[in-house]
Amino acid sequence: MDALAEEGFLVLAGPLGDGHLGQVVSEHRVLLIFDADSESHARLDADPWTPMGMLETVSVEGWNVLLGELNGR
Repeated sequence: MDALAEEGFLVLAGPLGDGHLGQVVSEHRVLLIFDADSESHARLDADPWTPMGMLETVSVEGWNVLLGELNGR
């Protein structure tokens, strides 16, 4: 993930809620925002966190920003 952020592919990342979903679990939900096209899912599958079980992609969705910007993007 650090390398993806350094190259500008990963733009924002952080936890959602408290990660417990109303129960005690060891899993955490995070939101990852990428500056990417339709090939982004393959790049996540190739990230070392995926085969190590540290990252499970639940969904990949497009997002059209209608208000504001991130560092001129």
